[in-house]
Amino acid sequence: MCGIAGFSWEDHEKIRALTELLNHRGPDQTGFHVDNGVSLGHKRLSILDLSQRGKQPMYNEDRSVCVIYNGEIYNFRALRNELEMTGHHFESNSDTEVLVHGYEEWGTELPSRLNGQFAFCIFDLHNQKLFLARDRFGIKPLYYYYHDDTFIFGSEMKVILRAGVPKELVPDNMQSYWMLGFRTGPQTLLKNVFHLPAAHYISYDLRKKRIDLIQPFWRLNFSQDYLSDENEIMETLAEKLETSVKRRLLSDVPVGAFLSGGVDSSIIVALMRKHVSALKTFSINFDYSDFNESS
Repeated sequence: MCGIAGFSWEDHEKIRALTELLNHRGPDQTGFHVDNGVSLGHKRLSILDLSQRGKQPMYNEDRSVCVIYNGEIYNFRALRNELEMTGHHFESNSDTEVLVHGYEEWGTELPSRLNGQFAFCIFDLHNQKLFLARDRFGIKPLYYYYHDDTFIFGSEMKVILRAGVPKELVPDNMQSYWMLGFRTGPQTLLKNVFHLPAAHYISYDLRKKRIDLIQPFWRLNFSQDYLSDENEIMETLAEKLETSVKRRLLSDVPVGAFLSGGVDSSIIVALMRKHVSALKTFSINFDYSDFNESS
C-alpha cells in the first residue's frame, strides 16, 4: 500500500503537507515532483525493488513522463519483456517502471494491459496532461476534485479536504449513504468531489484546465456460459484460484495473510502455503462479542 497526491499547480509547501497525511500508507520513502505546472507527492511502502531505484516519482529517460503509483502489477515481468523487445531501457527491478515505459509505448491503452491492483497518475509533459487510472475492481482508492480550473487528487479524501477547497454537502447524495453506508455513483457526499470509478481512466488537460476524458477501459462480461460440467467447473475454479493467489506473492519482503477463521481466508492461506515456505498469519479479535470470531 502506498499513497499518492497531487494538483494542477506548483506549491512545494502544500504538496508536502498533503502528502504527509498519507504517512500511514507508505512509511518507507517519500518523493515529490513540483515543476512544469504540477505538484505530485508519493509515500512508498516498498514491496518490489527496495532500493532507491524504486523510488517515486519515477521518470523515463528524458523526464517527459513521470508516474506516482499505489498498487502492484502482477504481469509486470511479461510487460517488461515486451517493452524491452521494442527498445525500452529499464533502470530498476520495480513494477512501477513498466507504467512509465508502457505509457510511452501504448498511451491510454496502458491500463487495459495491466493485471493488478492500482491507482496511478502519469504526468505527460509533452502533451501537458495528467492521466489517472484505477484498477478493474476498484481495489485501490482514488479521489479527485474538479471545479473552477482546479484539479486535485489523492488516495484518500482527506487530501482534498485539507487542500482548502469549499466543503459543501450534496443533500441528494445522502439517501443512498444512509441506506447502504456508501455512495453508489462516482459523486461523493461533497460537492465537486468524486471517486474515479473502477476500471476507468481520466485525463486532465493542463493547458485548457479541464477534464477532457473519462472513460472505462474494461467491463465484466457475463455474456457466455463457458462450462457446463460440474467437475470441469470445479477444476477450472481451483486452477484459477491458485493462479490468482500465486500472482500476488511477488514480493521482495515477507508475505503473510489475515485469517478470519472462515472458508475464504483459509482457502487462500492453503494455496499460499504451496508456494511460501515461511508464511505468517494473523487473526484479529475484538472486545465486542458480536464482532469477535477469534474462537
